[in-house]
Amino acid sequence: MSSASNSLASGSTIKLLSISRRSSDSSSDIQLPLLQNEAQQGSLFSYVQSLPNSSNPISVLRKFWAQVKILYYSRGQDRTKGFRHVEINALRTTPLVDERSGRPFVKNWIRSNRYTPLTFLPRQLFAQFSKLANFYFLCFALMQLVPGLSTIGNKTNIIPLMIFVSISMAKEGFDDYRRHRLDSQENRQVVLSLDKRTPAISGSLNWQKTQWRSLVVGDIIKLQRDEAVPADIVLLSSTSRGGSNVAHVETIALDGETNLKIKRVDKAVAEACATPAKIINCSVKFIIEDPHPDLSSFKGRVTVNDQASLLNNDNVVYRGSVLRNISEATAMVVYSGQECKIRLNANGDGQAHIKAPRLQYMVNKIIFVVALFVLGLSLYNTLAYQIWKSDIENKLFYLSGATVPTHESIFGFLIMFATMVPLSLYISMEMIKLAQIFFLSSDLDMYDEASNIPCEARTSTINEELGQITHIFSDKTGTLTGNEMKFRKMYVAGGIWAHEDAGDLNQDHIRAAERPKLFSPISEQRSGSERSTKEMMRHFSERPDSAFGQKAMLMLFCMALCHSCVPEISQDGITIDFQSSSPDELALIRAAQAMGVSMRSRDHDSIILSLSTSKDASIRTETYKVLNVIDFSNDRRRMSIIVRFPDGKTCIICKGADSVVMERLRLSKSTTETSVRSQRLGEQVDQDGNIGAVPDGDGQFDLENCVSSVTRFANESLRTLLYAYRFLDKSEYEEWRVKWDAATASLDGNEEMTEKVAELIEVNFELAGATAVEDKLQPGVPGSIDKLLRANIKVWMLTGDKRETAINIGHSCGLIKENSTILDLSDDNQSGNIVDAIESHISSLKSAEHSVVVIDGCTLTTIFNESIGSLKARFFDLVVLADSVICCRTQPSQKAQVVHGIKIRMPNAVTLAVGDGANDIAMIQEAHVGIGITGKEGFQAARNSDYSIAQFRFLPKLLLVHGRWNYVRTSKYILGTLWKEVVFYLSQSLFQRWVGYTGTSLYEPLSATQFNTLFTSLSIMCIGVFDKDLAASTLLAVPELYISMGQRNGGINIWIYLGWTAMAVSESCIVFFSMLTLFGRAETTKDNTLFSMGDLNFVAVVIIVSLKLLVLEMHNKSIVAAITMFLTVGAPFLWNLIFAAAYPLTTAYRVRGGFFTGFGQNPTWWLTLIFIIICVYMYEFSVSALRKAFFPTDTDVFQELEQDKAFMARYNGTTALEFEWISSRYNDEPVC
Repeated sequence: MSSASNSLASGSTIKLLSISRRSSDSSSDIQLPLLQNEAQQGSLFSYVQSLPNSSNPISVLRKFWAQVKILYYSRGQDRTKGFRHVEINALRTTPLVDERSGRPFVKNWIRSNRYTPLTFLPRQLFAQFSKLANFYFLCFALMQLVPGLSTIGNKTNIIPLMIFVSISMAKEGFDDYRRHRLDSQENRQVVLSLDKRTPAISGSLNWQKTQWRSLVVGDIIKLQRDEAVPADIVLLSSTSRGGSNVAHVETIALDGETNLKIKRVDKAVAEACATPAKIINCSVKFIIEDPHPDLSSFKGRVTVNDQASLLNNDNVVYRGSVLRNISEATAMVVYSGQECKIRLNANGDGQAHIKAPRLQYMVNKIIFVVALFVLGLSLYNTLAYQIWKSDIENKLFYLSGATVPTHESIFGFLIMFATMVPLSLYISMEMIKLAQIFFLSSDLDMYDEASNIPCEARTSTINEELGQITHIFSDKTGTLTGNEMKFRKMYVAGGIWAHEDAGDLNQDHIRAAERPKLFSPISEQRSGSERSTKEMMRHFSERPDSAFGQKAMLMLFCMALCHSCVPEISQDGITIDFQSSSPDELALIRAAQAMGVSMRSRDHDSIILSLSTSKDASIRTETYKVLNVIDFSNDRRRMSIIVRFPDGKTCIICKGADSVVMERLRLSKSTTETSVRSQRLGEQVDQDGNIGAVPDGDGQFDLENCVSSVTRFANESLRTLLYAYRFLDKSEYEEWRVKWDAATASLDGNEEMTEKVAELIEVNFELAGATAVEDKLQPGVPGSIDKLLRANIKVWMLTGDKRETAINIGHSCGLIKENSTILDLSDDNQSGNIVDAIESHISSLKSAEHSVVVIDGCTLTTIFNESIGSLKARFFDLVVLADSVICCRTQPSQKAQVVHGIKIRMPNAVTLAVGDGANDIAMIQEAHVGIGITGKEGFQAARNSDYSIAQFRFLPKLLLVHGRWNYVRTSKYILGTLWKEVVFYLSQSLFQRWVGYTGTSLYEPLSATQFNTLFTSLSIMCIGVFDKDLAASTLLAVPELYISMGQRNGGINIWIYLGWTAMAVSESCIVFFSMLTLFGRAETTKDNTLFSMGDLNFVAVVIIVSLKLLVLEMHNKSIVAAITMFLTVGAPFLWNLIFAAAYPLTTAYRVRGGFFTGFGQNPTWWLTLIFIIICVYMYEFSVSALRKAFFPTDTDVFQELEQDKAFMARYNGTTALEFEWISSRYNDEPVC
């Protein structure tokens, strides 16, 4: 059974589906009245008695069961599945119980830590060995523990495995303990709550201090100004400066936005809780939806004295918010603890997109090859033993009974060579990447002093991806531009009016030298048709009753009323500023204030305007009653407000994108040719500089003038909005309001229903005017894009702005060059025409020197919705050939679709998406690397990104320098790790020839165990953390160096790996055969036992690894490398001293005293060691010199150039001058 109606009002009906498929009743469902309580519905017995005798038994049973369900869900009061019921009861002493489950609601105790002392060990062991690498080594370690299988000891695998797993567990435990301490600090914070035992004393409420963790759903609390909210609450009353029941809330901890948001107290609730006596005796019942993580959505209903009203997001304040601009507020807890929205968002839904670096796939292939090599090597040695056994072992009497079974032989060799796939490869790589992001975050060149925001990494997994980027998808507003809006122009009453702030003029002249002449500042572009807004103000102040004066004043009213800004009065009580979530709205409301119409205060149902537009400079105030607000959304792309003017007239005001508002104008139906005519008129205006006055009553001409002006604004890279209005009849409004209240009262499908109802009244508008806001480029954007383009990175711009605005920003930032061929794709709503256009553009790309494809959202919709997919395929065939792409009028989902399409079309591409707003999150998460700009639109994009920076100009340093460094470091770490394992363990295989392939280990087992941890980990981690193959100034001055390294896999590929492996094989042979020939078989050898030979090989390999990695491969020599070299070279000798003194006596390896009295006093041992080191070093040096001489890379060339001091001085000077120029150009203080 399912309910088809969610309304619980008296007299409504509920439709219940039939539960019987065998009913003879032709109807498959029934409708029964749903009354408010059981008393109204009557008993089931009376209902059965009322049934007619002729009723079909099956039908009767169906109806009876439906009535039972109705009574069950309406028991006591109307209970709805998916909604909780909370009643204000100041005398309640027991926790409130959810009647659906019979259990109390959760307490306000939060927990971020993942483990308890009892669960930590088992859960961590499971988590650690769920990793494939750890499980791989665990299997070999367990095999090694089986007696008789291992010839290198029983602990050579289990000990390093335990060390690395213990380190990972300790790190996880420490992080979890820190989370536990932070949770305890937050849980122990104190808030004032109403004493449940004695709620009132002497007519006043009795408040007591309560820890946050002790709060439960239904508790009433009291909050002061600047106090943090302890749980998700519904406001009961609020005392603000204006005396209204409005609270201003800061939500930076929730959504990163620093603007204040308005939270309102429901009018009926405010009256019911106005005094202490009313709070104690009130009858207020809340029905609210179950917790969910969406911060922008809340559904609920409150019933006060049997009168119901809707609750929405404006009535709820979420945990993590801070109350501002109020004296105090009273509220009731509705969600607590882990059910608070901030906690639900912190916990996540488990659907996060996991990004894996492209380098990981190559490493996995290499590891697979190494694993096959280990298996092949083990099989070869096993087969060789069988041959040796038949040829030699069976003929030697002293080896009788010593035969090794075949299964023990193969398992023994697998254990011996297992660590050629080193466990340290995975563990140390994580430590290296953590160190890399530390240096990345500490780079002062990527620190924005103005906002006090450094570069921040939220992941370490994909550090090397920053050095392999091939495509960048960038938002425009707030990313390329500064999102610091300045109101520049407006169209009203047939004319264009330019607005200038005195403080902006100096900055415009500072930036003038940088801009191309075609895109000079607005103050320099004023034509004869433009006049100052000061002149407009003078006109309507002198003749306020004229048609022009009324039109201009109405436009200012629209700007001052239709917005979501909050006025904020300073401490002096005179100065007014505004808080807004939108920089556009802030610029518009401040412009209206500058032109004489200022908002003084705002309540949930009224706005007070201060007017100073009269000629005598007098100031008067007017109150406008707010009847309804239809909020802006990405789908609607407009906002509407219905207000009642002081003269009693009801008016709806709408503002939004020109394409959206235009189709809702009264005259839009007769303007099919308006866009074409207005485009021509706009071109004529640009040439002639004249717009005629609007003839009286000629709205059509006014509309065409407005469209041409909007086109002109867009050509000047300005952001445009259209304002429209309509006065409503009382009957029309009342009829619509009933539908609106019904739609907003619906607890299911609220958004869809309200949008449909809003469409009913947002029609037949009259044009009020248009505004133009300037969003200037961020400092350094053109230079940054030039560097990225030179690095062979294709930069795409994806924006929701108009085509003209996007193209002009493309010119300004350098995406479109003087020699660019612009290929425009427009939607003809016919797939065939678009295909023809794409084919034509593909042909023209062959002859274009530089090409830019421009496409709008409508065309993208047609392309992505085409069922066959051929149109989409040809579109991506086109755009991958273009140098840049500009997508305008795009939706957030389309941005993600474009990124996904490139990933599919070009599997080897590495994509990066950069944006600053919530509408960029989908694109950021879809790309291989997501960059968030911590800009004016909040921190939503930054929180969902992999890395965040304060400004776009830091992107070249992040990619070209840190990205390349991290790629080179990670590549060398991987190659060095695999190389040293071959050098070390191949000697074991070579040694088997002289021990009959019996699996006898050349190395002492404990020494072999510590090879990767104590002896070579520092040197390999040092190059992975500190290496810099080229200076930062060189990489920034020559962005082309980015191409040959990361984009073309110049750091690591199969051929480079094979080259390193070949060197490892030859060097292992040099080390082993030199040891065997010069020491093992030398007649002058004093101690040529198994341990002395193995130790010589061991010490030589450790020193060779340090020399190769820290001297030959590490380009920038530093004190860190010198210290690491000293420690790693000295470690094996210290190890020998400890072994010689403390090693237990054994028959297999003569270790005790060997370094003191045995091979340590033998000159042959030392001379052989020195000879081996010199031979390998000279061999490495010679091969490297020959490669650089005959096959030099770009890196080799510029490393040589960096030795020239004049060269480096020039590059360093250029880079320093560039940063200084950007800082001086965009300093807030005037430049003299």
